[in-house]
Amino acid sequence: MMKRLLFILFLACAIQGMCQTQLQQWIAHPLADSTSGVWFRNTYLVNATPQKGEITISSTGHFIVYVNSCRVSSDSRNIIPDGEKEISIKYDVTRFLRPDSNTIAVTYLPTSVDKHTRQIALNFSGIDADGHQFSYNTDDSWLCMLSDRELTPEGELTDNRKNLSFIWHDCTEYAPALWIHATVCPELSYCKPEHSFYPTIKKAYTLRPRYYEFLGDGIYYEFGTGFYGYIRVTIRDARKGEHIYIAGNEYICNGTTDEQAFAVFTQSYLRRPRISGDRYFRSKQIQKVEGIGLIESFHSSWLY
Repeated sequence: MMKRLLFILFLACAIQGMCQTQLQQWIAHPLADSTSGVWFRNTYLVNATPQKGEITISSTGHFIVYVNSCRVSSDSRNIIPDGEKEISIKYDVTRFLRPDSNTIAVTYLPTSVDKHTRQIALNFSGIDADGHQFSYNTDDSWLCMLSDRELTPEGELTDNRKNLSFIWHDCTEYAPALWIHATVCPELSYCKPEHSFYPTIKKAYTLRPRYYEFLGDGIYYEFGTGFYGYIRVTIRDARKGEHIYIAGNEYICNGTTDEQAFAVFTQSYLRRPRISGDRYFRSKQIQKVEGIGLIESFHSSWLY
């Protein structure tokens, strides 16, 4: 009985310590409007691989965090609970750290058209190779650029003409001339980061349409059952700058041999989605259509 009581007290103290508030510094892209997606990045030099590393990030919108080009979380996107202005999450990123430099990158998309002067606040902390603690907050050394996505009334628009979607968060190859310094918001604030049991969206299954049919200027893909998620489309031989409309989302092609179009942050209930395009669109350009089913969940990995 005593051992059980001591264990409960230890667990309560641990949870309380993990939920303590942290001081944070907000940054934003100086030219972003209320619908703009933004990419952020910064590189921290080290002499040897840190023993431990953690990232605490707060955001007023949807975000995905990368460390040294690796996506930190497998969650499809975060959920901001009703009535809250932002969410704060802590990740253990020790397994991603390198011995020379560590690049942190964040892709951000607003959740509504209400303009936010605060977009993200991030703290990178841990223990270095010599056993000393370190802590870095977002500041004006962080770089930013408008991303390839923006929020629309129906979903999101992806402009892939520059074909930067796979290299913007790369450790070395990231076209530095396209980036500017982030704006630091003057006020500091406190956050209470979530380590676990926070609401998320996760990928659950993949569906293929049962059949398709042409109606008017669009193609309708019948999945036979309704699902919550998004449509992933493989496109071949499209023109650079060609517009393709996928279940309310818009994709501008880059003109490479094969490219994939899908919504990263905006999902909906689907059963018979429609795909159409501009005057250059041809049905034979659609090589593959997949329905990605998502489920709401609670992240349950501790110190992740």
